[in-house]
Amino acid sequence: MSLPTNGALTHLVLQVIVGFLEIINFILKIMLGEMSVEVLKSAKVSASKILAAGFSFDYASMDEALDDLLISNWSTRSHH
Repeated sequence: MSLPTNGALTHLVLQVIVGFLEIINFILKIMLGEMSVEVLKSAKVSASKILAAGFSFDYASMDEALDDLLISNWSTRSHH
């Protein structure tokens, strides 16, 4: 049995996430009806206003934040 490639694993994870999101979408449509559109629609957001007001983020990018989150969770879990 050969190990899956990174691309194959990434594709599998993406399929699971998309399937999960489709289920959430369906449940919200049942629960909220037409109002589910307000919950599910996307929005373009920007941090420019809070940055201009002097706010500073702990991490310069999402990659750094996720790395810290995943690494700290992994190291915490691996010690138990």
